[in-house]
Amino acid sequence: MAARRALSLLGKVARDIHRVEVAQRIQLAAVLGSAALLLAGCAVGRGGSELAPSGLGDAGSGSSSGSGSGTRAGTSSGSSSGSASGGGSGFAGDAGPGAPCDPAAVVDVCAPGGLVCDGTRRVCRLPGAGEQCSLSVGCASTPANLGCYQVALSGTPETVCLVPCTSLDSSGCPYGTSCGDPDLPGFCSAMGAQTCTPWSSCSLGPGLAGTCVPDGTHTICLAVGQQSGDYGPCNPGAMNAQVAQLCRAGSVCQASALTLGQPAATGFCFPLCDLDGGIGDGGLCGAEAHCSQPSPDAYGVCLPGRPCDLWPSTCAVYEVCAPDSPDAFSGGCLPYGPDAGHPGAACTPPTSVVRESPCAGSACLPSDGGYACTPLCDLADGGQPYCHGQVCTPLSASDVQAVVGACR
Repeated sequence: MAARRALSLLGKVARDIHRVEVAQRIQLAAVLGSAALLLAGCAVGRGGSELAPSGLGDAGSGSSSGSGSGTRAGTSSGSSSGSASGGGSGFAGDAGPGAPCDPAAVVDVCAPGGLVCDGTRRVCRLPGAGEQCSLSVGCASTPANLGCYQVALSGTPETVCLVPCTSLDSSGCPYGTSCGDPDLPGFCSAMGAQTCTPWSSCSLGPGLAGTCVPDGTHTICLAVGQQSGDYGPCNPGAMNAQVAQLCRAGSVCQASALTLGQPAATGFCFPLCDLDGGIGDGGLCGAEAHCSQPSPDAYGVCLPGRPCDLWPSTCAVYEVCAPDSPDAFSGGCLPYGPDAGHPGAACTPPTSVVRESPCAGSACLPSDGGYACTPLCDLADGGQPYCHGQVCTPLSASDVQAVVGACR
């Protein structure tokens, strides 16, 4: 069970990385006006202006080393404590990369080709870290050295996309993972060794410092980077050794949805906090922030605004309660200025973590090809309290847990 949980967490890391890459490619293509760029599979790295492979279209290449022997599927070779074979011989079936799929369908049209259905883009793609794979097809090309390996999970052999590592060096592991997981020896895991002391210093390899951070269910040695400002940009798809793209001690680099209900697509440095009292029950967030932990296995992070409830609003005059996610009515009180738009007015979507609302008494949401200040509503209460004849609709068709909707 522990090994499967490690893979589940690793898959969550991979999906966040994938969302960031997709958003970066789309944004860059819009700037350059080039549809060809999307087909080329490129992404902008947060550490600079160079283009980097997106990892959406091939099975990877390169070499890696680990604590055993085996050959990785695809066009690369490496060694690990698991075993694998294959040479990347194409896709079985009709559904290749980019083919449309339904993540909720009973029959997975992507699986016969060794692919997975992307829940955000709803197309078939190569599997990422922590996802099951085919030895003959392989895995996505990012993160570096990702390969398809056969490992024993709870005594059952399975083929999974993993990054190999050595027990003393996690520098080549993706951010948020490390070596030393007893259930996945020789591979980077979101569980790691689980031997560090919460909120103390730890090591991820020679000269590579980390901070031991609990996420509600276990601890992980999180790489310490050089990005110093709260809510500054970072790259959650970086490797542990890429410290210039990661956050200072006391912060975590996470992909964030800047618009309520949209996929998490951009990385920012969020100050860490602990609702269970590990560092003061969120007290270190400051007077104008609140501690948010969206699920028991998530990091507690400080978000802008004093804590509030959406209904009835507990915010002051000239403030609006911005929910942390569509799945809860709690959030933070954000101020808005005299130029803030009223419901129905056009608004500009944010490009960084929102600290001041562009809308008064509403949220800036996609609307008819643009963005408009849109009242929020309770999906379970028939559009109350603010729809006034409009229909309360879900913010995202894929979020089945959502309780907050939009009046449209």
